[in-house]
Amino acid sequence: MTAAWTVKLSTVSKLPPLPSADCCTESSSTTTSPYPPRWLSTRLFVSLLQYGCEGWTPYRRHIKALEAFHICSLQTVIGIRWWQKVPCTEMFSKAAITPVEHLLVQRQLRWLGHVIRMPSNRLPRRLLYVELSAGQRPANRPKKRFMDHVKSILLRCSIDLSDLEAAAADRDEWRAICEEGLERLNNNWISASEKRRASRRAASVKPKMGPQCPHCSRVCASAFGLRSHLRSHLPKRADT
Repeated sequence: MTAAWTVKLSTVSKLPPLPSADCCTESSSTTTSPYPPRWLSTRLFVSLLQYGCEGWTPYRRHIKALEAFHICSLQTVIGIRWWQKVPCTEMFSKAAITPVEHLLVQRQLRWLGHVIRMPSNRLPRRLLYVELSAGQRPANRPKKRFMDHVKSILLRCSIDLSDLEAAAADRDEWRAICEEGLERLNNNWISASEKRRASRRAASVKPKMGPQCPHCSRVCASAFGLRSHLRSHLPKRADT
């Protein structure tokens, strides 16, 4: 899985940079620019990034790597530079797109409902509920299974696991449940991002605490730093 991601990330990163302004619009019938519209470029690299993600079992480090590449590519498409310090929530709202974790969970929930509605003799449904009858686990922490990942995303979307079979049997009901759960997941992600940003801003404006110099009122980080700083106030020796 990691090797496949590496190939896809390197392939998308080799694409030529887009211009700062839209070279073509959806309404124009003819255009001389080789670049597609921005909305098409956004959907293009997102589709390439998440190809075959329905069967992934990602860890948190994988989600962070995907999100970092998603934000970097989105900045290139929209024309935002890093020194502008635009928050991710504002960037996603401007591009009318959701975080990569939201898109990943959306596809996996859609595939989960499709597999549950399959007949019991189909191989994907049998693999969804299969368990080893013999063998033993290693001494360290076992690797995450697909069902473990499914349970975690259902918990984060506030979807009842005990009523999963009955809910997924009806396509329209399962679609409504997934949309409601994904909306909660997206709102939680936005609130968590804003809380982290507020905490970083509060930490940056937090007044310094420590010993203060009696001559220039400079606040030092420690007593050793204060002693080192006091040497600058000593009278200089006359050259002999």
